[in-house]
Amino acid sequence: MKNYDSGSHDPYWYESYVGLKYVLEMLDTDSGIEAVAFQVRTINKLDDVVVKYKDGRSLCIQVKHTRAENNLTLSDLIRPSSKSSSSLLQDMAVAWQEGLKNVPNCIPELYTNRRGGKNWSRTANDSAYPPLPEFWKALREEMKRAGDLSGIHLDSTYRAAWTDLLTQLGVLKTDINKYEFLRKLRLRFSSPDLEKLESQMHEQIGRIFGVSSSSFQREIFEKLAASLRFWTTSIQGKVDFVYPEDVYSRLSLQVEVDDRDHLIRPPASLFQITVSLYGTINRTTWFSKT
Repeated sequence: MKNYDSGSHDPYWYESYVGLKYVLEMLDTDSGIEAVAFQVRTINKLDDVVVKYKDGRSLCIQVKHTRAENNLTLSDLIRPSSKSSSSLLQDMAVAWQEGLKNVPNCIPELYTNRRGGKNWSRTANDSAYPPLPEFWKALREEMKRAGDLSGIHLDSTYRAAWTDLLTQLGVLKTDINKYEFLRKLRLRFSSPDLEKLESQMHEQIGRIFGVSSSSFQREIFEKLAASLRFWTTSIQGKVDFVYPEDVYSRLSLQVEVDDRDHLIRPPASLFQITVSLYGTINRTTWFSKT
């Protein structure tokens, strides 16, 4: 039986590792990432990780981690929990709307290691909710066809879920804002857990730096993980965004030159040839002077 009381800091490390994954991705010039920030003060609820792209977009991520093997359901997304008067979707919608004041092209994302549910469920008021992956796929496809909120016509079996979802988006006021939020919203459930995420970053290091040595990959990863204390805490002042030059600065190593290969004793015959040649040159020079 698993002890879920142990590893209580897993959610914090998971959040940092998600950001670190994007920091590594930033080192690939083809990624288009300009900078990465941890815990951005100006975008509450979408502030865990912010990825700034060179084309002006910003991916604003809410990270949710669990050690228990439970699924993420549609109810988890659109119904208030016992600890809150608002739903997760509503919180993200409000954060997105507020965040637009400071991040004009904010793309909201939910990143979680919780798997998407596979079964239909019923709420307290007897509403039938489909599995989240199924509903989300159907909604995304319908949005591409519709072009605006009024044009979305989901299957009647999804009617209760769609109605409740729209109720949660009432905080956005206009249909244009609701549609724009849903169009940009990304749900990344079934993401790698903490251990798998670290393993993937080792592989990333191998690709980016072109090395297959596991010891080198581990050394680079450990240096990056150690850098989190500077990028995520108040040590040496809170860093707003991490840029590639900041990463390379943290990765810089003192070059140690092994010169033992240059201290090999040359063979004795080389000295004999050198002395003989030196004598010949000396005699030739002396005779030419006389």
